[in-house]
Amino acid sequence: MGWYTINDNATKYSFPVINGVNLITINQLAWEGLLEGGVIFRFYVNDTARNTNNLAVSILKELSSDELAIPFGSFYLIIISISIIILIRIRIHSVSHK
Repeated sequence: MGWYTINDNATKYSFPVINGVNLITINQLAWEGLLEGGVIFRFYVNDTARNTNNLAVSILKELSSDELAIPFGSFYLIIISISIIILIRIRIHSVSHK
């Protein structure tokens, strides 16, 4: 299982982790509640041995009168983050089995 936090808030948003590409949907209500400016998403994963690792991704939230959702460019950052998490998880898994 994986989870993420927004701006190091105590609220955890969980997501399933499977081998391969994991697409993580950011909680829309949490996103809409954020003010303009820097936002830090911290993604956490753990392996079967309970080793936990995390990756922080910083993005800049900008609002325009036409756009009140996650900007399309931010999806690229999220996909990159997910890919890095998968690589970290694979590495932890391979190290724990040596």
